[in-house]
This record gives sequence, C-alpha cells and structure tokens, in this order.
Amino acid sequence: QDQTDPLFLTGFPKAVNPSHDAVTLEVQLNEVGTVFFCIVNNGAGASFSSAQVRARNCGTSFGSGTIDVVADQVTYSKRTQDPFMVEMTDYDIIVVAEDPLGNLQDAPTKVDFTTTQDTEAPTSTVSMSGSPSSLKPSAPSVSGAVDAACHRAFASTSLARTSTP
Repeated sequence: QDQTDPLFLTGFPKAVNPSHDAVTLEVQLNEVGTVFFCIVNNGAGASFSSAQVRARNCGTSFGSGTIDVVADQVTYSKRTQDPFMVEMTDYDIIVVAEDPLGNLQDAPTKVDFTTTQDTEAPTSTVSMSGSPSSLKPSAPSVSGAVDAACHRAFASTSLARTSTP
C-alpha cells in the first residue's frame, strides 16, 4: 500500500496573474490527489500545520479552497478573488497536498505573491422606479450602491421632467 505523500513537481505550487484583489494558484503533483490552500497575510503562514490547511482553518484568510488533481504531471489552477485584499500588498498562499489514500504532506508549502495596483474603473448601480410621467422634479427616486472596494459613493440627484410635444 502507498504510504508516500504526494510531491509538488519542480516550480510548483506557484502564484500567477495577481491583480489588486485576486490571484491564481497553479499546482502539479507527482500523483493524483487534492490540494488544499489558504491565502493569508504575509508572514502569517508559518504558524499553520498541514492539518489546519487541509481543514482550511487558517484564521483570518483572504480565501481558501481545494484543487482536484486528477492526473499527475498536469497543471491545475484555481483563481481566488477577495475584495478585502489590498493593492500593492504581500500575501502568502499556504498549500498542502493529500493523495486518495490519505497521505498528507508533513509540512505546508508557502507561496508568496504581491497584489497589483488597482486599475479597474469603479462601478456603481443606479435604480429608478416609476414611469416617465410619474417622475416629478420635486420627488426624484434615485438610489445608489457602492462597489465592493468602496471606490465611489454618490448622492441623489434632481431629475427634470421634460414634456414632449
């Protein structure tokens, strides 16, 4: 019976394509298995055991998950996004692998990455109710929302009713 932990192949795991609030984890194993991970503040990863990462019990994390590796020596990936990540900040991804027989790696692997500068335009939502004939200059109905990163807020605005001939 196999009693050997799965191994990450050379160069894996790795963080690729970070943005201001997301990163992709890529993995390759020497056998079929499951990869477990948590994204934590830079430096926080050293304190977690393999069992904690497997359970995704990593305290305050910016995302966690699993990647099913169904063939050895093939790259598998998962993109994780969290609006509470801060741009231009260092983070750790704590990663551990287990094979189908329950052989869990003895120690997690730490992968470093840095988020990028936020270059996305802020988004907002405006909703209005009523038909054009019911909108009155004295009683506009405008509500707003702010995107997850709280980039922009806006106030109610006046609506002018125009008549058509």
